[in-house]
Formats: sequence, structure tokens, C-alpha cells
Amino acid sequence: MRLSNLVLNSCFVLILAFFIPSILDFILPKSYKSYHIDFSPVFDEFVLSSYQARPKKREYFIIKDQKNLSEDEYMASLPFDFYSVLIKNDNFPSEFDYFASDIALIRQNSQYFGLQYKNNLKSQTPLFALLESNPKNLKLQIPSHLIDISDDFVFINTATNEIDKDLSDKFKNALLDSGAKFNLKGFYSNPNLLKSFDEGAFVVDKDGQIFHILLKDNEPIVKNTQIICNNVVNIAVSEHFRKEFYGALVCGDEVSLISYDNYRQITLSKYLWDKENLLLKIDPLFKHLSLKSQEGINLITHNPDFSVYKQTKFDIPNEKIDFLKFILPFEISLKIDKFSRAYEFGVAKFNHFSLILSLILAVFVFYRQKDKFNAVFVAITGIYGFLILLCRREI
Repeated sequence: MRLSNLVLNSCFVLILAFFIPSILDFILPKSYKSYHIDFSPVFDEFVLSSYQARPKKREYFIIKDQKNLSEDEYMASLPFDFYSVLIKNDNFPSEFDYFASDIALIRQNSQYFGLQYKNNLKSQTPLFALLESNPKNLKLQIPSHLIDISDDFVFINTATNEIDKDLSDKFKNALLDSGAKFNLKGFYSNPNLLKSFDEGAFVVDKDGQIFHILLKDNEPIVKNTQIICNNVVNIAVSEHFRKEFYGALVCGDEVSLISYDNYRQITLSKYLWDKENLLLKIDPLFKHLSLKSQEGINLITHNPDFSVYKQTKFDIPNEKIDFLKFILPFEISLKIDKFSRAYEFGVAKFNHFSLILSLILAVFVFYRQKDKFNAVFVAITGIYGFLILLCRREI
């Protein structure tokens, strides 16, 4: 009987260890700061902004000499981020007046490209979409086929759920003629109908060779990019009217851009793809690569040719007071395996500071029941075990 109670109570402990931390984290107020780094062409230095929600507070300063900036000074130091406000208030930096006189120069030479680390951890769906790149009336349409690359390269008609053998054979032969080796290991595209044009998809063959494919006038266009990567984590495709690069290739622990210039690979930086959010911000003068994790921010400012101009690293201070570590003995969370992309349960952390509370509760249980077994159970499982015994009226 005691063994069955132990098994049952242990199962309840695991359930509470999964749900209680998330509930408390949602309920308890958060007072930690968020940080953002930019490169200022006005100061020729990096500037940092911080935001605190409770109490509400914003701070701006130059990182190198820790000089504080007012909000107006901060905005004026980033003329290509806040050009609308600066021009309206006649506060645009005089050294860049030629941009203020023609805002189109700023818009035509600006671009934002982001990649969140969570997108690198997602497993690929078994079916993929390829848009028609030359649609009727120039309006992108929902594709009539989905592509299955698991055993072959086949187009499945979504209306009839049948294989379109003619279109499948056309694409497979085009890939084989371009040097592809089956089976394919990956398919990466941006099937978003809200974009202004479509650049197709990138596929990876079994040897890591990357090919660019398009569906144009219902005919295949396949190009061998000559890029080889045996450890493709992600290819984030993002169409933009500047047409400088197709998107970002995350290969192993490196991130690079696939250029419109004959698929030239532009290496950007080392990249912790399972921890860091990536943001590439392009303005008329520089190209800024930000890699941000919970531990810090790494900002690299490039010249227009992607050579490094300046870089800095900022370690985010741990200002968040984690009250939960004094209460919860351990936490169980749902994680994504870095390599298999499978979801799995795991112990997120052991909180040694909660040992004091666990011992106090164990002494209380022993005092109430004179039961060593339940006291040891609470000493090990902490507040979780205590709540279970309390709910089951064993205390």
C-alpha cells in the first residue's frame, strides 16, 4: 500500500513540477530590464538603450565612455532609425542633410532581416509549398500542389490528393540534370502570400549540395548554387526589393547570406543558432548584425561590402530576482532536442536554495504525523510533495 502511494505521489510531483513554475512565472510581476544596442554614425560609437517595465524607466548612453544621453539625443544619434521624427522636428543631423532632402534614399537602402533561434529548432513538416513565381495579374496565389520529398520529389494535388506525375517528373529530371542526388534532406522557402514577389525555394540533396528551385509558368527552373553544407540547420528565405541576398544560411555554427551575385556565400559570423536571435539591419551607410541571447548581445557593424567596421559585446546583467529558486526544489520543462528536433521532457534546474524550505516542511510533517516516510518524501520533493500530502489529507 505504501509503495503504491509513493508511486502515485511521485507522479503528482512530476506533474506539479511541470505546471507550477509556468503558472507562478506568469502571475508574479517581472521587473527585469531589456537591452538593445545600435551603432551610431553620428558618434561613430555604439549606443545602448535599456527599458524597465516596473517601475517604468528608459536609459540611453554611449557604451564606450558611459555617457548618458537624453531621449532626443539618442534618437538624433540614429538618424536612419528615427528619420521621420527627426525630419519633422527639424532635428536631423546636419552631416547627413542630403538624406533628409530625399527620404527615398533612406527607404531604398534600408532593410531588416530577422531570425529567431526558435525557428532553427523547428522540425520540418513532411509537406512543403512552392509558389508560382510568375502568377497571373502578379498576385501570389495559394499553391494548388504540395511537395513530398520523403522518398522522392512528388507534387500532390491538394484538391484531389493525387500525385501530379507530369510536374513531379519535370522537377525531378531538372534536379538530376543539375547534379542533385536523391533523397533530398531539406526544403526551405517562404510561402507567404503577403510578399510582393517570390524567389522559390532552396533544397539540400543527400550530399549537402544546395539547389535553388522555382516554379515559373508551371515549369521548373533549377540552379546549382555550388554551395555545399553537410550540416544545414536552416535556410531562412526572405524576399526584399533590394535584391541583395535571398536569405540566411545557417550551416553548423556559422551564419552566412546567399547573395544574388551568382549565389556567392557571404559569411557573417559564428552563430549559436539554438540560443541567439539574429537581426540584420541595413541602412544607407552600414550593415549591422545583432546576435542576442539571454546572456548578452554581440553587435557587428559591417561596411557596405560586409567587411567588419566595428564590433562590440555587451553582457546582460542578471538583475532579475528569482524568488522561485527559494520555493521550488526543481522544475521540469518541455525542451526541443538540438539535433533530432524532437520534444522531450527534462529537468530544467535544481534550486539548492529551496532546501531550507524543504527541510522546514519535512520537520513540520514529522511533527504532525511522526511519520518518517512522509517526512523524507517532503524533504526530497519540497513544496510539491507537501502540497500533494496536504491535498490528499495525509497531513
